[in-house]
Parts: sequence; C-alpha cells; structure tokens
Amino acid sequence: MKTGDLSKLFGVNEATIRNWTEQFSGFLSNSARKINTGQRMFDESDMLVMATVASLRNENVSLEDIQHRLEAGERVEHPGVANFGVDTRMVPAAAVEQIIDATELKTELAQVKAAYQQALEILDRERVQHGQAREKFENKIDALQEEIKKLQREIGQLEGELNYRRSLEEKGNSSSS
Repeated sequence: MKTGDLSKLFGVNEATIRNWTEQFSGFLSNSARKINTGQRMFDESDMLVMATVASLRNENVSLEDIQHRLEAGERVEHPGVANFGVDTRMVPAAAVEQIIDATELKTELAQVKAAYQQALEILDRERVQHGQAREKFENKIDALQEEIKKLQREIGQLEGELNYRRSLEEKGNSSSS
C-alpha cells in the first residue's frame, strides 16, 4: 500500500502520513521508510502501526504517548484496513519476537536503573557518614592539638620556674660559701 492509499484510508493528508512515518520509523519496515526503494510501500505490519497511530491521534493522544504505546506492543485495528485485505487480528511472528525482546530489554533496563539508583543512594549515605566521621575526627585532632599547646605552655612555665629556683639556689650556695 502506498502513502496516498493510507492517507485516504485514515482521512488525513499525505504529509501527515509522511510525518508519522518519520516519527514512528522504528516500528516500520524498510520499504515504508523508503530504504533501498524510491517509494514508500507499507506492508501489513506497517498498516497496523499506522492504524494505531491514526486511531490514537483521533482520540487526541500525544505523539509521545503513542510512541510509548507502540513500544509496549499496542496495536489498534482499523475497520478500513480490512478492505485492503489485511488481517488485523494477526501480528507477524517477527513483530511479536521484537515486542518480547523489547519487553525483556525494558525489564532488564529497569532493573539496571534500579540497581544504579540504589548504588547512588548507598554512595551518598557513605559520603555523608564519611563526611561526618571525618569532621568528628578532625574536631578531635583540633581538640588534641589545643591540649598539646596548653601542656607545652605549662611545661614552659614549669621549666622557667625550675630554672629560676635553681638560679636562686646557686646564688644562695655561692653567698654562703
């Protein structure tokens, strides 16, 4: 089926079909994307995708939400597609395999993201705890250094006093001799 046929089928202009083809190219065949051909040709699976897009756009669903629904494997039947000899009740096996693979990858991605987030939370907790421990340690060092300075002053005073007393004793001993 060609672009013009789809535009008639869904009641939109050909530019809209081309825009949808670009927007949702990841869900379409190479022939629908004009890869290796000069003209767009939509196969049965492409028509299911385009019918889904047309139906959801008629319901005012955003392009972003349509993207998510297509990624989740949602396909909508369109009554006009049957007139073109397409059995919309069946999804090609390759498409089902892609949906299953995508679902498994999404699940794995979600698990990796959750593990990553958990690792970041643990790292943040460790940083906070390390920061608190470091601050406590630095405070203890500061307090000990102040205590050392105080003791050094006392030692200096006592040594000064001891030297003074020795000098007095020496004077007293030298005057009594």
